Amino acid sequence: MLLLLLPILSFLLLSLFLILLRYRRLSVQLPPGPKPWPILGTILHVGSMPHVTFARLSQVHGPLISLRLGT
Repeated sequence: MLLLLLPILSFLLLSLFLILLRYRRLSVQLPPGPKPWPILGTILHVGSMPHVTFARLSQVHGPLISLRLGT
């Protein structure tokens, strides 16, 4: 049983590491914006009224912001 779980766990950890590494590298080149969650991005920041949310985010981060809606 352990021999079956070890490769699966190793693959999941490696995949998560590569996603986070790529995610950090891309975020350096983007304009300011809310801090995104891994895999989900900033989709949780957008509420039921996106125009109000975007206006609030532009007051906080400036007129040019970056949003990642997923990976």
